[in-house]
Amino acid sequence: MLRAPSAKSLMTRALCGAAVSLPLLFAALPALASDATGKFTARGVGSNPCSAVLTSLKDDKIATSLYGSWLMGYASAYNRNVPQTFDILPTATGSDLMGIVMAVCRISPTASLETATAQALAAIAPMRLTRETPLVKVVSDGKSVDIRQEAVTNLQQGLLDKGLYRGPVNGVSSPALITAIKALQTREKLTPTGLPDIDTLIRAVLKK
Repeated sequence: MLRAPSAKSLMTRALCGAAVSLPLLFAALPALASDATGKFTARGVGSNPCSAVLTSLKDDKIATSLYGSWLMGYASAYNRNVPQTFDILPTATGSDLMGIVMAVCRISPTASLETATAQALAAIAPMRLTRETPLVKVVSDGKSVDIRQEAVTNLQQGLLDKGLYRGPVNGVSSPALITAIKALQTREKLTPTGLPDIDTLIRAVLKK
C-alpha cells in the first residue's frame, strides 16, 4: 500500500485540474477496516494506478461511467461509516468528486485510485455535511443551483471570515451572499458566476 504524501509536501503544490486549482492539505484517512498493520486489499477498479485511470478517462465515456460509479459507491460507504457525516460532498452533483480525485491523481500518478480517493475525501472532510438539511436554491444571473442549507451556512461563515460577506450566517441565500461569492471568485480568478460550485466552496471553507 502506497504511503500517503506528507501534508507539508502537498501544501507546496497546486492541484492544477479542470475541477480544482488550489493547494489542498491532505491527511491520511483513518482506515474503516484493515488488518492489524493497517493494510488491506483494494478490489475492483480502485486498485488501478492513477496514471492508468487518467489515461482511460480521455474521451472514453464507458470508463468515465465505470470510475464514476465506483467513486459514488466509495463516497456512499464513507457516508455510512464515518460518524457525523450525512454527505462528504457539500454539493449535490456527484461529478465534483471525480474532478477532485483526478486532481490528486495528477499529483500522485503512481498511487492507486483507492489511495487517491481516500486522500481527496480526507482533504474535503472539513466541508462535509453533518446532518440532513433542506435544499436551498441559490440564483445568480438567471442560473441556479440547489445546495444543502448546512453547506450554505458553511459558505457564509467562510466568506464572513474573509471579510467578503456582510450578512447573517443563517443558511439562506441573499443578494449579499451572491455579491460575496462573486467577490471571492473574482479574487481567486474563477468565473464570477455567483453560484457556489465546488471550486468556490473549497476556497471559501478550506483555504485560509
